[in-house]
Amino acid sequence: MGNRSVLGGHSACHQWTKLGDYCMVTGGAMVTQDVAPFIIAHGNRAVPNGLNLVGLKRADFTNDQISNIKTMYRLLFREQNTLEKALSLIDEVVHNCLEKSIFTHFVKS
Repeated sequence: MGNRSVLGGHSACHQWTKLGDYCMVTGGAMVTQDVAPFIIAHGNRAVPNGLNLVGLKRADFTNDQISNIKTMYRLLFREQNTLEKALSLIDEVVHNCLEKSIFTHFVKS
């Protein structure tokens, strides 16, 4: 379980799944796959459903950092890119920063 991750009430995680830093699993969610950093996951067989913006703001992420995270989220989860293509685009578009390192390290592992 990553740093500052949140599990909502009555949620459950399958053994060996990983929760990334600053992610949130909503109440009642059933997690069967890894949850990437900065993401909100919800539902039975939890899926990404946006960014944990409240958690990021509470953790004092700047607007620039949140913008970088939004870009990475869009490239990986919203645009129909393969994993390899998304990581390549993230390397091109997002400058080197801590949030990029956290996100790409988790996705590659």
